[in-house]
Amino acid sequence: MNTEPEEMKGREISALEDYRRCGMSHARYEILEGAIDIHLHPGPTISLRSVDLFDAALDAARVGMRAVVYKPLYFATMDAAYAAQKMVPEVKVFGGVTLDQVAGGLRPMTVKLAIQMGAKVIWMPLFDSAHTRAKTADVPFYKDRVFGSDSLSIFDDSGKITDAVVEIVDLIAASPGVVLDTSHLSPTESIPLIKLAKKRGVEHVVVTHPTANIIGATVDEQKEMARQGALLNHCWGYMQPKPVGAGQDPSKVAEAIKAVGAQHCIMSSDMGIWYSPPPVEGLRCFAEVMMQCGLTRKDIDVMLKTNPARVLGMA
Repeated sequence: MNTEPEEMKGREISALEDYRRCGMSHARYEILEGAIDIHLHPGPTISLRSVDLFDAALDAARVGMRAVVYKPLYFATMDAAYAAQKMVPEVKVFGGVTLDQVAGGLRPMTVKLAIQMGAKVIWMPLFDSAHTRAKTADVPFYKDRVFGSDSLSIFDDSGKITDAVVEIVDLIAASPGVVLDTSHLSPTESIPLIKLAKKRGVEHVVVTHPTANIIGATVDEQKEMARQGALLNHCWGYMQPKPVGAGQDPSKVAEAIKAVGAQHCIMSSDMGIWYSPPPVEGLRCFAEVMMQCGLTRKDIDVMLKTNPARVLGMA
């Protein structure tokens, strides 16, 4: 269900047009030189976006970023990433697949074909995650984004990780450079999944916005995720005021990063919805707000540059 105003339908918008016309040389973006955004949502999709797949890459290139990763809300983004990369060779563009029902769910064949088509990241279920569906009261607009009839969990009825998920993990482990992301699984699912993935040889596991209300990982759970070998990806989108985001307190995110350690964390925008700032602007704001909350410029560089580069094989 589209909820955008009638006059906005059918066109993409961007709050960065003034900066684009000026070549985006404004000094305020200096902090993004060499940065990587591993989680953004450009258009086209079923709802309007603040940037399309080309402008997302162009914006990143214009401020000197190294790479972006297009996370799909529904269908795979390898083709979008391929097209954007051809148009904007100055920045690396990656895509992947989210294992919701519309993309086939937790099916090994979906993952196998996605990897063959160049998927960089395999995300666990998002809107169809059983955990997400149980928490839609915290993020009501998710109710309009659920299309699958059944919710998805990595566990079977006995509480064990399903054979299909084990096979998915093995497919990723056998594909050097492919990243496993927990997406919107619960912390109680993510921790054993991380443990399994690392045991079976997956090189990089990322946990999506663990502090966000839709996930709700405690600091102790985040420490355990890091101890098991995952990197924790904190996203600016959930710290935007309502209705743009969930209104999460940035100082609480900063406290979690300090507790776990910036060396175990990543910062990304998670931006793209039409009524929020474009991803590049969101990422800049995120960096500045985290420094206001007591993180150092070195911490920011580790989370914006060093760790995502390592995950994407660009270190």
